Amino acid sequence: MQLWYALQTLPKHAFQVHARLIERNVESFLSRYTGHNSWKKCRSVDITRPLFPCYIFVYTGLSNSRTVVGAPGVVALIGSRHEPWPVDASLINTPCSGLYIRSRRPHLLASTGGRGRIVASPLTRLQGVLMRIKCQRRLVINVDMIPSCFTAEIYENEIEITR
Repeated sequence: MQLWYALQTLPKHAFQVHARLIERNVESFLSRYTGHNSWKKCRSVDITRPLFPCYIFVYTGLSNSRTVVGAPGVVALIGSRHEPWPVDASLINTPCSGLYIRSRRPHLLASTGGRGRIVASPLTRLQGVLMRIKCQRRLVINVDMIPSCFTAEIYENEIEITR
């Protein structure tokens, strides 16, 4: 049976691992965001980066795990010593795809701020920590399987404050 799994990669190897898995006919998903970089000589460039550095998601069965883990740049499938842990498919299908999130960025693990839940979009099941960043309300969403968070820009009417 095929499920989604989180795959840890070497630092700065996510794009290469994603390309190698596609070459091996393994369905993989690398969530991305576009960041803006400015250098000293007034040059600015938009750069595409992984939303979750060092992690990509693969859709595979356990019988195919050797093909996945054997790809260059792969550290391991996330899980216990005996078996990988499947990732909730809704995490792949909605928030990471970026279809419903206006602005998203990686974020450090958040512990301060009020709790909130999205109530008015296809992301209604997601909960996180509410924060204000640059005068905009954002929800910091923690991905349980991996030590990563991302922020999603949301409107006031799309959230409900929880305790």
